[in-house]
Amino acid sequence: MVQIDDVMKDITKEADDFQRRFLQGERQSHCLLHGFAEILREAYDHWDPVLANILVTSGLNFFTSNLLETKEGFQKMPVTRAGQSFPYYYRDLAGITEAYAIFGYPTAVYPDIENFLEAIPDMALFINIFNDVVS
Repeated sequence: MVQIDDVMKDITKEADDFQRRFLQGERQSHCLLHGFAEILREAYDHWDPVLANILVTSGLNFFTSNLLETKEGFQKMPVTRAGQSFPYYYRDLAGITEAYAIFGYPTAVYPDIENFLEAIPDMALFINIFNDVVS
């Protein structure tokens, strides 16, 4: 994910088609994107299917936020009072916080998700806010 964040502006053309290819099970047109798709698929090998679903959607949201940053319309988008929730929405999209919260609960160690699932949103919120404070 760190690499994607670093090179997105250089692979925008390939990235535009990432999610379609991912969802259709097609090979990605760039080796980094192919590796990212494989890592997302491997989530199901290590986490409960519900947690893996959240990991995958969190990863896809992160990817989308990075792709969005390359779009001129986003870069030049005026900030208005009508969109007062947009900064947090975007921060949440870009933060991949649900994934970070879930990484600590692999199925091999924590097979019963009901013991921690309701803490995931608060953990994700804390990660987002803490990241903003230390950034």
